[in-house]
Amino acid sequence: MREIENLIPAIIYREIFENDVNKRDAISFLEFIDNSQHNEVRNYLDLKKGLKLYKILREEPQRQFRIYWLSVAQNFRDQLSPVCYACLDKEVCSQGTFEKCQCFITLGFGDSIMSKVEENYLSRDLSPLISDLVRAEWERLGATITFWCCASPQMTTIRSS
Repeated sequence: MREIENLIPAIIYREIFENDVNKRDAISFLEFIDNSQHNEVRNYLDLKKGLKLYKILREEPQRQFRIYWLSVAQNFRDQLSPVCYACLDKEVCSQGTFEKCQCFITLGFGDSIMSKVEENYLSRDLSPLISDLVRAEWERLGATITFWCCASPQMTTIRSS
């Protein structure tokens, strides 16, 4: 997982941002990923900032980051803006700089995601909202936290005289 935000079910994003027209495409894309055969991509999304094609293309061709995200972009090509097709096909950003690039491979929700989730969901039972993919990671993470926080006192093999 990239960040804790990747463990938040898409339905929660939909509820939190239901009145924000600027987030609708990001929510739809996340739901599309969750229902696709490539749903493992969800684990690596930057859900705060999103990912521009320029960031991928500026990497060296042999870098795993570039190889992975170009394959993701191709797999989800139909979900991208048509403006991105030429850049993706040529593997060159037509805008030339990160700031000018408008080809978002994934969209973000902004920096205040967790505070909005806490504000709305801290006291709610989220288990009915969690997909099997996310549930497995929640359980793994919960087991790890339990192991580290609820362990018995440290044992020692040194005898005191």
